[in-house]
Amino acid sequence: MKTKISKIISLVIVFTLLFSSVPFYAFAIEDNKIKSTEDESKAITIGEAGGYLIGNLKTTNKLYADRKFSLPTGHGFAAENGNNLYDSLSGRKGKVVGDNNVKNGADRIVFNKNGTTTLIQDKYYSTSQRSVNAAFDSEGFYKYVDGDGYPMQLEVPADQYDSSVSLMKDKIKGGKVRNVTDPAEAESIIRKGKLTYKQAVNLTKAGNIDSLKYDAATGVITAVSAAGISFVLNLAIASINGEDISSALTDSIKDSLKTGSIVGIAHILVSQLSRTSINKLYVPVGEALSKVMGEKICKAILESVGIASAGKNILSKAAKIISSEIHLQVVLLVILTIPDIVDLFRGRISPEQIIANLSVTASGLAGGALGAWGGAALGGAIANAPGAVVGGIVGGALGGAGLSIGTQLLIDNFTESDAEKMCSIIQEEFEKLSADYIVSKDEADRIVDAVQKKLNGETLKEMYSSEDRNKFANDLMIEEFETEVANRDISTPSEFDIRVETKELLKNVIFIH
Repeated sequence: MKTKISKIISLVIVFTLLFSSVPFYAFAIEDNKIKSTEDESKAITIGEAGGYLIGNLKTTNKLYADRKFSLPTGHGFAAENGNNLYDSLSGRKGKVVGDNNVKNGADRIVFNKNGTTTLIQDKYYSTSQRSVNAAFDSEGFYKYVDGDGYPMQLEVPADQYDSSVSLMKDKIKGGKVRNVTDPAEAESIIRKGKLTYKQAVNLTKAGNIDSLKYDAATGVITAVSAAGISFVLNLAIASINGEDISSALTDSIKDSLKTGSIVGIAHILVSQLSRTSINKLYVPVGEALSKVMGEKICKAILESVGIASAGKNILSKAAKIISSEIHLQVVLLVILTIPDIVDLFRGRISPEQIIANLSVTASGLAGGALGAWGGAALGGAIANAPGAVVGGIVGGALGGAGLSIGTQLLIDNFTESDAEKMCSIIQEEFEKLSADYIVSKDEADRIVDAVQKKLNGETLKEMYSSEDRNKFANDLMIEEFETEVANRDISTPSEFDIRVETKELLKNVIFIH
């Protein structure tokens, strides 16, 4: 059974790889008709798919880390993640390790520049007395110590720091902190958190300035990563397709900024929504899918996003990842569809077009998720956790772009897009004007080049929403026809030229004296 599944996944990945590796210009429709110079296709490119994938991985990781915010003591977990973020933004590399469930272990680790590490235990309670007392065991001794028996730092709310230091001094004086006798050391044991108690509580709730700032900060980090990946992949594809470096750079920068912006917005929105009851809607689906996929594929999914896959709760952990991924994909789909919805209400595109665009976008996002999971499973089977990470990234990028383009091609075979309809009208008016102005082939070619420069997605949408599309097309081109005709070099023959040409024509017919 395992071999059969592996073969199927391998075939899917190989097919997607071969399909997606075809240069995109191979899909362009070339004919002699006037066509839009801006691609109206909604197919997700490899660059976009790669950017969305990296964004999804980082956002999913963040959602998994924030999952405990909804617990009654969620503000404590929020404090750990919030303080770790502040340390990271300040240039201090840190890590939240509280999930390892080690008895009396650290909640956070900060890696110092001199090679040492600082172990930190976070205690965020409503009063300094409760925050400090929570760090002492039933016998009254400080329970958070390192391997050598010395106390870890105790991180408390910023607004409780001074009183917490005073309380710790009293504990040291009473001999309740092993290996510490000097009360002055209380200042090095108590660590002032970057968040107040109220701010930590706010991080667990949606719609307040503290949680928005936190999500925005993590969103910027995620967006930058997504934009970088998108830029590199887009530039590589443009180079393969033979584009000049200037155009390739311009297009890659534009696409990467678009991808980064969308990823950042999606990150903030889904993070805020995850703090509401809406997040629970996707849990049953995630649980059902994790059971269908089985433990081995779920293990690969966890490894692909950097989450420990050991233990007995693999399916439960994977269900949380899958439900978060589905939630994120829904938010991404809404964001990517909003411009089309606006255009629909403004009468700039048809209902059929928005359905086609939605289908292509949805298939691209779904292909990215399925490709990532399939690639992770295949890579994990070959090289364990590293293989799962690489397989997830490659499979996701290629799966997203491949399925998106495949859907676009399938739709194109059965339907005519709004852009194609508008270009057909332009072609019709072009033929009428060509007959009216009696243009030559060279003149027609120059007019087509001039009209092409005017055509883009925005122009075609304006044409679609106009009351008289034929008149719009006529007005769009008539100036170019008149300019071309005005530049014609027409000379009138003299009487002498006419006599000479007539004599030449008739010399073999009659004799003229």
